Amino acid sequence: MRHNIRLVTIFILLITPCFGQQLDSLRNVWIDAEQSDFNRAKALTEYAKKYNKTNADSSLFYAQKAYEFANIKRIEEYKVKSKRVIWSVYYKKGDFDTANRINTEAFDTAIQNGDSSSIALAYTRFGLVTNKKFEYDSTIVYYRKAIKVSKALNDKEQVANNLNNIGIVYIYKNDYPSAEACFEQCISLYEELGMDTTASSTNLALLKKRKGDLSMAIELFQKQLAFHERNGNEANAATDHINIASLHYDLENKEQFLEHTYKALELNEKLNNKEGLAKVLANLGEASVKYKDQDKALEYLNRSLLISEEIGNKAFIGRALREIGKLQIHLKNYPEAYKNLSRSLTISEEINYTLGVAMAQRGMGLYYKAIGNTKQALAYFNKSLETSRNRFIAEVRDASFDLFQLYDSLGNDKLALESYKLYVSTNDSIQAIDNKRAIIGQEFKYEYEKKALRDSIYFESQREIQKATLAKTQRERQTLFIILLIVLGFSVLLYSRIRLIKKQKNTIEDQNQELNNLNENLEQKVEERTQKIVEVNNNLKVSDERYKYALDASNDGIWDWNVKSDTIKFSSAIYTMLGYAPYEFEESREEIYKRISDHNQREILRENHQKIMTERSNEQLLDEYKIKKKKGDTIWVQVKGKIVERDSEGKPTRVVGTHTDITADKIRTQEMLEAVLRTENIERSRISRDIHDGLQQTLTISSLNFQTAKKELNKLGDNAKEKFEIGWNYLQDSIIESRVVAHSLMPKAIIDFGVISAFESLIDELDKSSESIAFNFIHNFEQERLENQQIEITLYRILQESINNIIKYSKAKNVSIQLKDYDELYMLTIEDDGVGFDINKITEKNRGLGFQSMRNRVDAINGFLEIDSRIGSGTTILVEINKSV
Repeated sequence: MRHNIRLVTIFILLITPCFGQQLDSLRNVWIDAEQSDFNRAKALTEYAKKYNKTNADSSLFYAQKAYEFANIKRIEEYKVKSKRVIWSVYYKKGDFDTANRINTEAFDTAIQNGDSSSIALAYTRFGLVTNKKFEYDSTIVYYRKAIKVSKALNDKEQVANNLNNIGIVYIYKNDYPSAEACFEQCISLYEELGMDTTASSTNLALLKKRKGDLSMAIELFQKQLAFHERNGNEANAATDHINIASLHYDLENKEQFLEHTYKALELNEKLNNKEGLAKVLANLGEASVKYKDQDKALEYLNRSLLISEEIGNKAFIGRALREIGKLQIHLKNYPEAYKNLSRSLTISEEINYTLGVAMAQRGMGLYYKAIGNTKQALAYFNKSLETSRNRFIAEVRDASFDLFQLYDSLGNDKLALESYKLYVSTNDSIQAIDNKRAIIGQEFKYEYEKKALRDSIYFESQREIQKATLAKTQRERQTLFIILLIVLGFSVLLYSRIRLIKKQKNTIEDQNQELNNLNENLEQKVEERTQKIVEVNNNLKVSDERYKYALDASNDGIWDWNVKSDTIKFSSAIYTMLGYAPYEFEESREEIYKRISDHNQREILRENHQKIMTERSNEQLLDEYKIKKKKGDTIWVQVKGKIVERDSEGKPTRVVGTHTDITADKIRTQEMLEAVLRTENIERSRISRDIHDGLQQTLTISSLNFQTAKKELNKLGDNAKEKFEIGWNYLQDSIIESRVVAHSLMPKAIIDFGVISAFESLIDELDKSSESIAFNFIHNFEQERLENQQIEITLYRILQESINNIIKYSKAKNVSIQLKDYDELYMLTIEDDGVGFDINKITEKNRGLGFQSMRNRVDAINGFLEIDSRIGSGTTILVEINKSV
């Protein structure tokens, strides 16, 4: 109870006794087909707004119908306004994800239309949602953006509103000086505009309460209550009564608490303000628990729960369920207590209400303690303590005391002592606050009694003054008669002066008429030109709409790069594509660079951008790269950019482009490439077998026959002998070459013995055939074969291609080859100490030295290939392949 009876921050809602009549009037306009489409859309939108406070579902239904009607009739103003009502319903129902989605759509539309006012409102609503999620730093950023746009529009009212919102956030962050400064600026702006200062004054009172100055807080609320009662604003008066009641509750003034709470209940029932009714009934229920009236407490809390479920307010539902569950523990109705407390915890977690989560967790701990389940009780008390730590001091105190009692009963002296120390430290802090409030309460009573005495003395003095005033009345009447005579004389003079002025005015009007005649031709020409401009603007608007629809359909992200200032703007689709909320990270090139997973691609993109900034480049950007999403997974993105503006020297100053998700295309390409390589390997294997089983057998049989004939060679002439020797040598060369070709097409060592034997066989042959290069092969494999022959072939082909490049180009003296078997992947590393090369020139256009062939093979099995080389520093090739391929 001590935490839950809180002051209501702001409820500025004007509800008059003719509410039902207003609804009927608006409904009649909507159903009247003879009314203009504009008036019908306006009426239905206003109809939805009227229901927003009393019936959220009805409000949502009518707002959606208003949006559909405005969309069909192309009434842009009420498409926007009806969307705002829809957002408001989801926001009040606690469905913040849906509210954010709707606001993002509105923000994108406002950006497209250049509607600064709607942009400012969208920023404010982003702030409202992040505030509900307790993301206070993000909330302040959004409100500041809204203030910046509103200042550019000279919209002082919206500047004041957002200053008020920032002040509230600073209260939550316990930054009271900043909060007070914001509220004072807000009040100053409202007074400058001649507006009601209720919102900021109420929040200033809240701040005074938090700082412990309860008497000043009550004084501020009393002023607000008097103001609202004078102006007949019963809705805000009801809110004032709730706030004053809360302060009297903290000051232990039971009578004043009940007096103001019952008055708030009466006003909210009269206005049918169900949200206000739910809050007041919950306050009464929790107060009844404190005042030991359990029957009344249960009645009030159940009524509050019923109304909260009717209006769909999850925060109120969670509060009522929690307090009912705690009361049922006291009444030993354990099954109902568990059901209500667990449901309260679930709802509080859904809406990210941290204090509600902490209190519900403690309630679950009390339940398990009551039924004797010490293990679960300890778990929930500890959860409540961790949720509350550094946030809610009273909840930390309660949870630490609960833990102390349990640990003490279990004989765990060490943990019991730690819990008790935490309880004592937090309790001392709270006790200091309570003592301060008690002193303030006594001071308030003293000041109240002193004020009553002063008013009594003032009343008596006023009576004496009235008597003296009556004695002066006769003399004042005589003085008044003389003054009237003087006024009459001045009136005659004034009349003469007015006649003269009127004559001069007629002369001036005649001259103005002549000027008007001269301006008629000019106005006609201006009107004609204006009409042409309107037609051009309409055509542009239609073109912009088509462009927007095309972009929405394609889901492409748009970026706009100012090369001169090196600033860039992203559309919200870029953030959505990467799994982020709109504008969650900074709009900069660096934010994109650091999300590119491949280091080489990242550096190439930097160089391309640098060329555009420093040279008279005519190149258009076209890149493809993998980029990390928020959750760590990657997608393939195609980036296209076109230079649209240049300076006087021909250098680019503005580049516009798109980001397109091509992951699906890449997957299809990978599947096709995998199929091609699989087919190639099958065909290689077939040709190798044909050579081995067919051609080699034929050549071998021919060699045996020639060998037999060679024995009769002495019988032939010298010329025949020479011809025979030539044929014999060619036959032997053909046998050797067919074996090499068959082995090259599909190494027999891989098929028969596995990749390790194939590597060793190839490297042994290289050591024998090359005297200038030393090859060193290291592996940690315990078995010769891999489970996946496709991986064996891929590794072998990459080794072949790499060694081929080393022999042809590197001029290396030493080559190190390492093949490693790790838990989840195979790693192949090939290093040489040769002359190296410029990797950017080779790879930027996917050509050179067979690297594209290597990359295709690795991509086909979803592996990773990295090539690192510098001129004069040798080359390193790294291949990683997952075992799960």
